[in-house]
Formats: sequence, C-alpha cells, structure tokens
Amino acid sequence: MAIILVLLLLYILGDLAACLLSGRLSLGDFFDILLHPITYLIRKGSGTERYLYRELRKAGVPKRQIFRNVYVPKYDRKYAEIDVLVISKKGFLVFECKDYSGKIYGDGKKATWTKYLGGRKYPFLNPIIQNAGHIKYLLKYFRRFGYYRAASFIVPSVAGEWNLKNIRKDVYFLQRKGDFMRAYRKLPDCPEVAIKFETIISELKKMEKMSYVGRKRHVREIKRTQKIKRRR
Repeated sequence: MAIILVLLLLYILGDLAACLLSGRLSLGDFFDILLHPITYLIRKGSGTERYLYRELRKAGVPKRQIFRNVYVPKYDRKYAEIDVLVISKKGFLVFECKDYSGKIYGDGKKATWTKYLGGRKYPFLNPIIQNAGHIKYLLKYFRRFGYYRAASFIVPSVAGEWNLKNIRKDVYFLQRKGDFMRAYRKLPDCPEVAIKFETIISELKKMEKMSYVGRKRHVREIKRTQKIKRRR
C-alpha cells in the first residue's frame, strides 16, 4: 500500500512539475493541489484538459459555457467525441487535447503525424484533421437552430517535444500561457449565438451526458478503426 501511495505521489509531482515549469500552472495552484491530492486525482482528466480548463476560467469563461467530452452524432448511431467545447459570442470553440510525450513531428499538410518514444515509432491522425471532423458534425447538428461559426484549437501536452510545420493560420495551437486569449481576440463575433443561446446550452448538456451504452459504443468504434489501420 505504501509503495502505491509513493508511486501516486511521484506521478502527481511529475505531472505538476511539467505544468509549473511550462508556465501553465501558477505556484499557488501547485501547492493547492499538493494539499488536496485526492481531489486532484478524482477530477484529473487529462493533463492538457486540466490546463485548458484553468486557462478558460482565468480568461473569464463561465463554467456553464464549458463542456467536456461532448458526443456529437455522426451517422448510423456513431459519434464524434470533442474533448472540450466552449460556446461564446465568437461561436463554438472546439478543443482537441493531446497528452503525448516524446518527440512529435507533424506537418499540417499530411494526414498522419508521428510520435517517437522509447525507441519506437507511433503514427497518429493529424489532430487538425481530427478536429475539423468534429467541427463538421457539430455545425451539421446545430444547423437546425441557425448557422454558426466554429474555431479549432489544439492543446498539446507539455510533456512532449512538438516539432510542427505548415500549420494553417485558422488553427490555434495553445502552447504557451496566454495563447488562448491572444487567439480569442482575433476571432470575429457570431451574433447568431445570442438568438438561441439557452437552446444551445441545453443541447450541449444532453450531449455531454451521453448514456453509458453510447460511450461504450464510441470506444468500440475507435478500437475497431485502429485495428483496421494496423492491418494496412
């Protein structure tokens, strides 16, 4: 039991140290989490999602406008999962979080990016393309209420060394403290949101609370897709 507790403590310290050194976590937050480690583990989620949530709250985004793990209907009872979504006067802000360590190489013009870790090579889908798919289904779903704008944000883990090129200007990578607000100010307003604001909030709440069966189906779909790609 003591060994497990020590390992958990080391895990938390390593995770928090990376966030602290990168500027994604204040010294006050660091000590607050150390004083409440159980709460930290329960609410943990992914490291990038925690960082993002703090940045959004510090930027003044109300809690009720931030949604995590939003399941958007695609077709044939399948879903696209959005890590974090914000509804604001700018429209939908769609965030794809990547908790990858090692060296990551990505080209915005290529469909597959690569992670190198422990002497092994791990290909993965370009998160820009992945998030573009999420946005496509999201806007399609909400088209019955109006025509809205959506902005794409990618949140990479501080544990990884990201080497990127050919990134489109309309896709925002949040790699440093304050990146979110700098990107947010550039976005045009979307007046249509105000007309159906409460309706959109209500719909997003439903999509955030997808049934257990629906979530399991989504996980099976991902695993099946990964197996097909490995065979190729």
